[in-house]
Amino acid sequence: MYTEEKYSEFAKEYIAGRNLCTSLDFPSDIWKIMGEKDLLSYYIPHSVNGESPNWRHLTRACYALAKNGNCLGIVLSFLVHEIISGFVVGGYGNKKHQKLLKALSKGSMISFAVSELNVGAHPKLLTTTAKKDGDHYILNGEKAYLTNGPIADHFIVIAITNESDRKEYSAFLVSSENKGLEKTEPMIVPFFKPAPHGGIRLKDCKVREDNIIGNLGKAWDEIVMPFNLIEDSVMTGPVVGGIEKQLDLISSYINKKDVTRDQMYRLGELKSVQETLLILSSEMAKHAADYGFQQEHISVLLFFRKTATFFQKKAAELIKDMNLKTCDVYNSIKNDLIGSAKIAENTIKLKQQKLGERLI
Repeated sequence: MYTEEKYSEFAKEYIAGRNLCTSLDFPSDIWKIMGEKDLLSYYIPHSVNGESPNWRHLTRACYALAKNGNCLGIVLSFLVHEIISGFVVGGYGNKKHQKLLKALSKGSMISFAVSELNVGAHPKLLTTTAKKDGDHYILNGEKAYLTNGPIADHFIVIAITNESDRKEYSAFLVSSENKGLEKTEPMIVPFFKPAPHGGIRLKDCKVREDNIIGNLGKAWDEIVMPFNLIEDSVMTGPVVGGIEKQLDLISSYINKKDVTRDQMYRLGELKSVQETLLILSSEMAKHAADYGFQQEHISVLLFFRKTATFFQKKAAELIKDMNLKTCDVYNSIKNDLIGSAKIAENTIKLKQQKLGERLI
């Protein structure tokens, strides 16, 4: 089960001292231990104070890992793996797919293959296809930007199964050992190390019809869109955890005797921002699976991201004003959060523009 205390202790014992934020090599030994300690077990029945595990519990687990592990990259790998396992396989898989959950809870890795080179995850521009062939489908295309792609044992591949009127997408469970599936070269991403990113190439990749996840032709609405909503929600956990770690480090750099009243005021501002973000994170996680809450959810997400950016700006100003020397952990977390925010910048602008369009 996801409990904040359990993940805090794990992060302190196994992650914090490893300096993983500068490594390109994913720590398979840590991942193995997480499996052995049942930290990868979303859909194995548990309860927390009588309440079934939910996205808020996962969000708080990610918050604890980020705050205490000094590395956001491994949290990203964990977060994506858990959402795919719990939401996609656990929520839409048939009885055959449910058997995979035990392997996933013990360390077998899964990746979500939606995006493609140069077009990202734009549904009108994706080209990967799945053509019916008896009781099989033949997949052709190439996927890119896959978190955990280079080390994944399984992929959920989103492919076009019909485009007579408009493109209809289906989700396929494909093993990394499937003939016709080839992993492409890993991508060097300048933040969230050591979370690996890469792609796959599908060339006449034959997949049994019973490896369709969910309903044929309905994957975009049933799986992809809700997945994005859940991922945005749960990702607020490690963002707040990283920010809280930054704030702890800033406080540790300061000699109390040298602090002016104005600087104390600005430090308090940073603390109030961090605590506000923590509340917003909990609220977003609570509604993560409520797709009817989408419009309000987007507004909260926009405010969350702008406020997280505001924290980085104000923290940098205070550090410069006080002439503080930051450590590698602080710099790594800062670069991860600023870098990932820039990647999402265009998407955020489009979402905000659509909110404005609805008003007129």
